[in-house]
Amino acid sequence: NIFSTNCNMKLWKIVITICICWLPFIIAFLPATFGHDSFTMLNGWSGEKTWTTHHPIIASALLGLIMDFGLMMGSANIGAFFCMLIQTGLLLAAFCYLIQYIKRLKFGNIAVLVVVCYYALCPVWVDYATHVVKDSVNLVFCILYTVCYIEILNDTTWINKRKNLILFFIAIAGVCVFRNTGFYLILLTSIPCGIYLLY
Repeated sequence: NIFSTNCNMKLWKIVITICICWLPFIIAFLPATFGHDSFTMLNGWSGEKTWTTHHPIIASALLGLIMDFGLMMGSANIGAFFCMLIQTGLLLAAFCYLIQYIKRLKFGNIAVLVVVCYYALCPVWVDYATHVVKDSVNLVFCILYTVCYIEILNDTTWINKRKNLILFFIAIAGVCVFRNTGFYLILLTSIPCGIYLLY
């Protein structure tokens, strides 16, 4: 029953659906696409330009290390492919985590199907997956942080569990590490959350 309050769509079906829809775009843009920010980060990492804090330092270092690994394997394209593969895997995991959370909220099959189709068919999401840029990874942690934040607001005891607390801090660290403005996002959302938890 597509109007049921409990969605019975299996996780593996969701993963396969999104992967099949994304695959033509991934193949078309192999090994990956790069933006201006990514080249700036790599130029700073390689020493071709002065390395500044305009882009997150840890994110720049991680990108540089993966590209260096590709060069060690014989081609920068290999590094680009690994960057794209990691981003795609992380985004797919984040979207599936969000969809699983929606299922836990007891939305019906139609609501879940609409969300799945949105992530599978809207080309902006596969573009985020194949375009090597820090914002794609930042989005992963923003999704994780948002779900954790909602969990805390719905149940203040949720954060008392060690695994949930670790997950929350991983989300916070990721939001800050992959975008300089992440700190302000955490700060501005933590204040009302802290007041809510106290009172």
